[in-house]
Amino acid sequence: MISAEGFGLFIVRVLVLASASALLAEAAARMGNGLLPFVHRRSISALERLGLGLLLGFSTLGFVYFGLALAGLFTPLALAGAGLALLGGSRAMWQRRLLLAEAIRE
Repeated sequence: MISAEGFGLFIVRVLVLASASALLAEAAARMGNGLLPFVHRRSISALERLGLGLLLGFSTLGFVYFGLALAGLFTPLALAGAGLALLGGSRAMWQRRLLLAEAIRE
């Protein structure tokens, strides 16, 4: 039997995990959306923009991590710095709208 306290802790952990997943997805989509004008020219829906942004964001971050590993710079500070640099350098980072909310609303 799970006690009420144990169940409450489980719910809190699930909510924290869901929030962290949504934040990571939003960050990856924003990283990828900075590259969208170079890859895709026609106008696309919000759901397609989110999907392409996620794909491009995670791919770019993976290639950066691979390059850091090849150079021997695979430290936690370098990994966090590379992700923050990609996120901060993206033009989509400075927009106020949430890409996940737009895709869900569509």
